[in-house]
Amino acid sequence: MTMRIVAASPSGRYEVRSHAWEVRMSHWIESPSIVDQQASAVVYAPQDASWSLEQARWESDSVVRLELRKYPGGKGMDAVLTIDCAARRARIDGREIPLAALDAALEKATD
Repeated sequence: MTMRIVAASPSGRYEVRSHAWEVRMSHWIESPSIVDQQASAVVYAPQDASWSLEQARWESDSVVRLELRKYPGGKGMDAVLTIDCAARRARIDGREIPLAALDAALEKATD
């Protein structure tokens, strides 16, 4: 598994990282995680390893927009969310939720 830094927040405190792994020949998943460099802690990483990072863009120093796709892809298998790393909250499907509820919300978004 190869880890790379995809995007750092403007201050450099937070990083979106990607861990690439091959699902099967020529099919790769870029498993995302967000790390707080100052606290040396993972802010969020999906529990389901089928989520692949398509794009990450910082909207402010602590808010990042993630575009995810659930392997193997297809209609209804995409999710766009924002995570406020400082507040430990996420926004998905127009709702704001605590990060602890994000995995369940991602699953519901792809039902």
